[in-house]
Amino acid sequence: EYPVYGLQPPGLEGDDLPVLTTIEAMAAFYLAEMRQIQPVGPYYLLGRCFGGVIAFEMAQQLVAQGQEVALLALLDTMTPPGQPRPNRSQHPFRKRLKRLIKLWKRLRSQADVFTGLRGLSYRHYHRLERVWRAQQQARQTYVPRVYSGKITFFWPAAKRWKRREGWRALTTQPLVVHRAPGTHKTMTQEPHVRVLAETLRTCLAQAHALSEEERLPGGGDDITIPRKCIRGL
Repeated sequence: EYPVYGLQPPGLEGDDLPVLTTIEAMAAFYLAEMRQIQPVGPYYLLGRCFGGVIAFEMAQQLVAQGQEVALLALLDTMTPPGQPRPNRSQHPFRKRLKRLIKLWKRLRSQADVFTGLRGLSYRHYHRLERVWRAQQQARQTYVPRVYSGKITFFWPAAKRWKRREGWRALTTQPLVVHRAPGTHKTMTQEPHVRVLAETLRTCLAQAHALSEEERLPGGGDDITIPRKCIRGL
């Protein structure tokens, strides 16, 4: 069994913390929160969609600080483009309003993903939209560096791989890819989540065993990192 901690962006619940606008700042904030629970590694990081980009930068910062990242797992995270996006405030008001209405309808229709979203007040929605906009802008302007560790990627079988191919160029090690049943949304829902959980559990166990072996006297020699945690997925 492994304890799991979820990290929430500042500014979402009406707290006094400012909304962060860069991936680097978001990663640093989450690391500070995480290290209050666990000051030193090994760390096991998992991020889904946009959260995968933050987890990737968290791993970069941890390695730069001399900490061990035993597992970096990404769930259907697109490769960061690393190019600035035009300032949305320069767009006509009607286009901005149309996007907000579209986002509002999409979020309310997927209320099963966000607890209590159907009863979301306008004030809460405004905070959510503000954080979402900051995250999208941060993703567009983030320029990722090549990561020296291994990346384990979970890819929903119902989606195309093309927009995720760039992760191979962002690690010095072979990219470990697992095809998970379902779509971006349903891969974490029943019944598909059972397959995802079992695969992730195996990856965690193998990463933990490898980390323990490397910390033993004389450990770390002649260790072959498995190409895949589970074959056939």
